[in-house]
Amino acid sequence: MRKIVSALKPWKWCLIGGRAVEIWTNPPQTPDIDLLVDVTDETVNSLCDSFRARGVQVNELVEGLGSPMVFLKDHALKVELDVIGAYEELHFSIIRRAVTKTVQAVRFPVAYAEDIVILKSQALVDPGRRSDKKRRDRQAVRDIAASVKLDKAYIREALDVSGWSEELKMLQLMRVV
Repeated sequence: MRKIVSALKPWKWCLIGGRAVEIWTNPPQTPDIDLLVDVTDETVNSLCDSFRARGVQVNELVEGLGSPMVFLKDHALKVELDVIGAYEELHFSIIRRAVTKTVQAVRFPVAYAEDIVILKSQALVDPGRRSDKKRRDRQAVRDIAASVKLDKAYIREALDVSGWSEELKMLQLMRVV
């Protein structure tokens, strides 16, 4: 993780996805590392160069949509990294709100449990998301809800203000909010 933190030093970012779920509730969720990063199409090549300089391979770069995505592989650590470019105010808010955690003497920003639930709800309503991933997303939301006293009002308000009504309905159906 130290290598990742070092590569991302110039950017605002936070850990999201299954590895972030593990910070808040213990069951392992996923082998890859998902990162929400304040990176743009104009700065994404610098981000890729920063990872390459640390021996991390860029497998794929998707840009031109205003919020680039970068898929990386660290062969030394045997881990895949998915960098998701923040593209709306809720994403930037999640990055700003992130809390610093320390794991094995490495400090890094992690999205709050509520924000992970919000991002998982976004994945759950994505019609293109595979059903096996949606199952894992549902389980992650349930695990967090069972392990953390969630600020449900924050989740409802964040989704409402952002216009994420489908996501809110999904979480209501799951009895999370």
